Amino acid sequence: MLKNLTRVISSLSLILFSSGVLFSQTDERIIEFYGAEKVAELESTSPQFMNYLNYYVEHGYEVLDNVPDYKLEALPSVSELSSELATIDPEALRINFNILKYASPRLEEKAAIYRIENTNSVLVLTSKKQLMLFFKETQK
Repeated sequence: MLKNLTRVISSLSLILFSSGVLFSQTDERIIEFYGAEKVAELESTSPQFMNYLNYYVEHGYEVLDNVPDYKLEALPSVSELSSELATIDPEALRINFNILKYASPRLEEKAAIYRIENTNSVLVLTSKKQLMLFFKETQK
């Protein structure tokens, strides 16, 4: 009985340890979006896709400051992505933005740019082509 209990505890420890190792390489925003179970599945079945997702959540956007007013006027509001972004601070967006949560109408060749309300900042969603070129460079 004690021997079986020791095996169960050892097995659970191994599973928990390997899960921790697995997720240590995965951006928390991916786990937040897909859930831990799906991420574990993707890590084992599609490691290249997981590499891309990690790159995407980190480099798929940027926040630019000090954009002249005349340029901001022509841009759509970031609230068009989601009403919850209407009052977000640019610094909070830099730190906490989860690009996976928003249907981003990025174009193949052109970045999508949104003004951040009541600031001189914009959210830039990198074009699909540019993002893929940058990602491929990191894989060499």
